[in-house]
Amino acid sequence: MAKITDISFKEGKGSDFYIECIVTDAEDVSAFEAYFRMAEDDDPNSPTKIAKNSVDVGQEVELFNNRVVVGFTSSETDYSSSVLAGEYYIEITLEDEGGNKKLVGKGIATFVDTNIKLGS
Repeated sequence: MAKITDISFKEGKGSDFYIECIVTDAEDVSAFEAYFRMAEDDDPNSPTKIAKNSVDVGQEVELFNNRVVVGFTSSETDYSSSVLAGEYYIEITLEDEGGNKKLVGKGIATFVDTNIKLGS
């Protein structure tokens, strides 16, 4: 059985940052499509708050070798966004040409308040 990578992280609100998921049972994932999802809270069954994918231009989801990298800009989590300080369930799924999907990473994203209130 394949391992699901823990992609948990902690970041200050309003930061530019990347998260990386290493797919342990593949040498090259570039032929796949990748999907990132962040739920409205720390429950996997909660509605989606942020969704990104490797198909749509500008989504900042890149695949290379055995890695999926998801980028965030400061405006996605600053104080003008709907992302509050707290914990959110996150996951990354890969889809092959046949439409088969596989969860490759999951975890908890924790956003913390910062002294610099970007986007306030």
